Amino acid sequence: MSFQAYLDNIEAKTGLNPIAFVQKAEEKGFLTNGELSTGVKATGGNQLAKRRI
Repeated sequence: MSFQAYLDNIEAKTGLNPIAFVQKAEEKGFLTNGELSTGVKATGGNQLAKRRI
C-alpha cells in the first residue's frame, strides 16, 4: 500500500483529509507538540502529525 493509498483510505473511512484529521486529534487532546500523547495507542499516527509540519 502506498502512502497516498493510506491517506485516501483514512479520508474514505473518516471523511477527514489528513490536515483535518490532525486538527481533530489536537482538539481531542491526542497530540502534544505535534506528537501522539502518552497513552494514545495508534499505528502510524505520528506519520500524519509529522506530515502536517
